[in-house]
Amino acid sequence: MSAVDRFVLEIIGLATRLYLAEVFLWASVAKIKKPPRLDEIIRLFYPRMVVHSRHLAHGIVLLEVILGILLVIGLFPIFMASLTATILVLYTAVLCIAWKTGYGGSCACFGHDGIGRVGPFHLVRNTLLAGFAVGVTTLAFLWPELAMPLWRSSAGTLFGSFMLVFAFNFIGILTKQIVVVHRKKLLLIGEVARE
Repeated sequence: MSAVDRFVLEIIGLATRLYLAEVFLWASVAKIKKPPRLDEIIRLFYPRMVVHSRHLAHGIVLLEVILGILLVIGLFPIFMASLTATILVLYTAVLCIAWKTGYGGSCACFGHDGIGRVGPFHLVRNTLLAGFAVGVTTLAFLWPELAMPLWRSSAGTLFGSFMLVFAFNFIGILTKQIVVVHRKKLLLIGEVARE
């Protein structure tokens, strides 16, 4: 592998890892600031867990915080990336079940995210995030020397990674705004049609 290939893979791996860390930390902070009725959603899928649903909801938030911090630091890269991919696949499966059963509430992934009912946008978003996590896992497994802790990264790698994370965020914010505006237009059209 040439030095340029190594540098590019290092930037992509670190940027993806930092982006996933940001997603998990943002999700946990959003759930703390604007708590969704996560325990109600857990009871919806696991009716037998009525007694423990609040504890499980708090456990999910704690898991997301720990996962986000460890992804930033870069400890245990293969394990953390695999765990991230597994959690995102499970979240996507739960969203898919919620969508298919006609669950009418928010996904509660990011507190009250304002996007509305669980739908295709949520499934695509989570599938892309799971794909990022699988990519980080693959990179860490095939080239463990590239999946280094944050403090061992070069300045160029850090700069390139932060720029890539900024681009991911910009695309994410733009996409969310498009979805929210499109949803509002559809609601207005529906109201006009009813009149």
